[in-house]
Amino acid sequence: MEKFLDSLSKGTMKSYRRGLELFIEFYGKDVETILAERKDDLTSRPNENLVDAKNRASRYENLLEEFHAWMLKPIHAINKKENQAYGINTARTGTLGLLQIFRYYNMSVTLRNGSPISQTVISTGDFVLMPEHVRAFQIEGRFNNEGMNDTEVLIFGKK
Repeated sequence: MEKFLDSLSKGTMKSYRRGLELFIEFYGKDVETILAERKDDLTSRPNENLVDAKNRASRYENLLEEFHAWMLKPIHAINKKENQAYGINTARTGTLGLLQIFRYYNMSVTLRNGSPISQTVISTGDFVLMPEHVRAFQIEGRFNNEGMNDTEVLIFGKK
């Protein structure tokens, strides 16, 4: 696992590590066991039909959805507060560590269309730029036909 985590940026590594720790708590098995199970799930068996092989290979897709739902339940201690639920964006981020470690070892998981794992919401920290914001900025005289300078673009992006 460390080889995988060392290949990431510091912030991504922290996020993926936390997600993997939570999955280990949920599933009760260590990363080496999880990787061995995934490899076994993807290894073909003699005389196995295609449907059985696909069902076996989809085990972690199903486990990831169960894990995502588990994160949304108010059963966690978050910031020393008991009976808390992770938010939907945090639950999504929590699944990314496992998805990416499988991908790193060429054992990718493909989520089904409409999977709840793919759902996110716009957080309060996100700001959706609307045309009226650009017009208001133009009225303030900060945006003209010649464009904005770099400082104004940074200021504009922060608001």
